[in-house]
Amino acid sequence: MAVKKGGRGGSTVSAVYDIAKPIADSLGLKIWDVVFEKEGAMWYLRVFIDRQDGAVSMDDCENMTRPLSKALDEADPIEQNYMLEVGSPGLGRELRRPEHFEEFLECPVRIRYIRETDGRKEFIAILKGYSKDTVSVTAEEGDIEVKLSYEKGNKKCRRYIGTPNSCADSCRKAVDGEGHSQGECFCGRYQIVLIFISVFCFV
Repeated sequence: MAVKKGGRGGSTVSAVYDIAKPIADSLGLKIWDVVFEKEGAMWYLRVFIDRQDGAVSMDDCENMTRPLSKALDEADPIEQNYMLEVGSPGLGRELRRPEHFEEFLECPVRIRYIRETDGRKEFIAILKGYSKDTVSVTAEEGDIEVKLSYEKGNKKCRRYIGTPNSCADSCRKAVDGEGHSQGECFCGRYQIVLIFISVFCFV
């Protein structure tokens, strides 16, 4: 893991995304998400990569880690000491960004509640639409509007909405030669390496 000392602060996730995206583009990858979170006494910067033409490999993770680590050292966007991890989003990937919801429209998604609601804490439904605050899904009982955030004490939390773990249940959108979206299952894209490739780097 890349143990680093940070610098200038600002909006960490957006700054790292802007740094990581051109590197990913040059490698034929895309940035699925960037997460900066604290676990115990340590901060972790997790950059999740994906690719349209197949599964993410260990080589992809390693090829992304090295130039990203160098670029982060140069830009110095994070004040805290942190560990850098680069990996794939995995089988049951969380949908967080607008482009995630767009990609998985008309596909099965898994929705989890913090507390049991209508006799269940999680269920799978078809994603029909999304907005800033809600998603629209079709479940066995019909159409449902699900709020994306909820209150936990004094903290506003984001509800988990992600893809099912089972490849057979997974679906994502393909684009044909004319740019039209088509619902299609790509099982091979879910054979993703889950091990994070990381390098020790003490500054």
